[in-house]
Amino acid sequence: MQEGKILFYIKDPSKWDEVVEKGLTLIKAGQKVAILASGEAVTRCIRCDRLLFDRLKQFVLDEGDVFISRESLKQFNIPDKRPPDYLIRIDSINTFIPEMKEKGWILQEL
Repeated sequence: MQEGKILFYIKDPSKWDEVVEKGLTLIKAGQKVAILASGEAVTRCIRCDRLLFDRLKQFVLDEGDVFISRESLKQFNIPDKRPPDYLIRIDSINTFIPEMKEKGWILQEL
């Protein structure tokens, strides 16, 4: 994987386990990592099992960031306050992704 800051972008709820595991591994190797979830992937933030919940908390404690799309929360009728507070809400992926790329983040869609 390339050096730099990695932004994993997921839309599929089944990708959470894979992306969190990759992210934790990269963080341990000294890499800056963030996860952006939109589409149906945000639904798993609500119904996540205990193992995923704990892994996400560890990811954040290890200085990873997890961003979720407010547009997607609305799309699935999920109140903004329902996901855990450690998940950072963004207003629009259409502006967020270009801003992150401008800041040197490398987008990896899974």
